[in-house]
Amino acid sequence: MRSEYLKYVVDTAEQGSIALAAKKNFISPQGLGRAIAVVEDELGFEIFHRTANSLSLTPKGKRIFPAISRAVQSMSMLHAEALKLLDDERSAGSIVFCSSIVFMSGMISRLYSDFADTSFNLRYVQLSTERIIEAFCNEENTYGDLGSSVGIALFFNPGSDASQAAITRLLAHGGEYRPYIEYEDGVLLPESSPLATKEKITHADLEEQNIISSSAEQRPFLEQRFGANAVKMVVPDVNFRRNLVRDGKGVTFFPTFIGRNQEAEGTVFRTFEQYQRIQLGFVCLPGFFSLPLGRAVLQSFDSYYQPLAEEGQVWML
Repeated sequence: MRSEYLKYVVDTAEQGSIALAAKKNFISPQGLGRAIAVVEDELGFEIFHRTANSLSLTPKGKRIFPAISRAVQSMSMLHAEALKLLDDERSAGSIVFCSSIVFMSGMISRLYSDFADTSFNLRYVQLSTERIIEAFCNEENTYGDLGSSVGIALFFNPGSDASQAAITRLLAHGGEYRPYIEYEDGVLLPESSPLATKEKITHADLEEQNIISSSAEQRPFLEQRFGANAVKMVVPDVNFRRNLVRDGKGVTFFPTFIGRNQEAEGTVFRTFEQYQRIQLGFVCLPGFFSLPLGRAVLQSFDSYYQPLAEEGQVWML
């Protein structure tokens, strides 16, 4: 029985709503409902009584719920203990912290392949940009010595007060931020959509569309652009997102320089008439790029992004 499914049961009971529990966990209500159904099938009885307007624990659900809560708490404790056991490993070697979007969109695949057979002992850790900066600001971080590590961060609105405040905080704690490139997003649409006939898409075109976000990190940016209720689900898996778009369940976003590669049967990729640039940059401690590893990281990135810059697909900073 999957531990996250048990957590969904606990959250649903506490929230009193599948929709609210799904929003808390950044998944679709349908996906959360299916997860609960799996737990109920394995237990052999229904946990929740569902009507059109309400949801409540069944008598058996009330009796089993304390045990489910204890199981969820035990799993949380197990994960915490596992992290403690990794302390020695975390203090060894260098870390590449990757923003969620960078990690899931494959934007570091070249870096990973370039360093696979080298003497550099690299670990890749997926964090939000906010948590990457926090790691370099926190003197008691759990990752070990960060002097030879680097974060690859994304700022969806680099000129915003929030972005500037984060960078200012990093600098105040002795860190360094090095802007690297800017790029634009495009949108993947169902081929059957009327919007598929347009060469360029506007923000207004997407106001009535169901938006599928790739991560919790991207969601606030999309809600700021398209409305508080614009994002209907968060789906990290690229293939699943593409299939949802193909089936007409919504639209999703990819960087323009990889978006064309995401087109599949039943989908089309379109760029925007006007779109704010997204900034990718490096978070590190002073002196990182004077180290052999720092120079090698920059060389790997340059070999991938400079040809794209020459084609006008990204802008080097």
